[in-house]
Amino acid sequence: MKEKESFVPIEDIADHFAVSVSTIRAWVRRKHITPDAYIKVGSTYRFRISDVTNSLLSNGAMVGHDDVSESTVLRGAQKHAEDSVASYMERKEAATPTEVEELFDEDM
Repeated sequence: MKEKESFVPIEDIADHFAVSVSTIRAWVRRKHITPDAYIKVGSTYRFRISDVTNSLLSNGAMVGHDDVSESTVLRGAQKHAEDSVASYMERKEAATPTEVEELFDEDM
């Protein structure tokens, strides 16, 4: 007999996906984690890890193959961050001192 998956607090979900609790809350607000993936009693949320994973994957994760791991969503975000940093570093290395100041101004 298959054991039912238990509901876990938001901190456990954040740990599982290696993100902050505020990121999980943002994913809930933006409906990346759909209401069917959690229960809410008052201001307390409880999640099932498998439901959250399925919700994230069905709401925008780019999947290139049928064998989907739980970290697919995070790998996409990591790749985007790495590409952004690489682009920034390329522009910085090619920039004159005045252009470097402009790069810093962009970040503000």
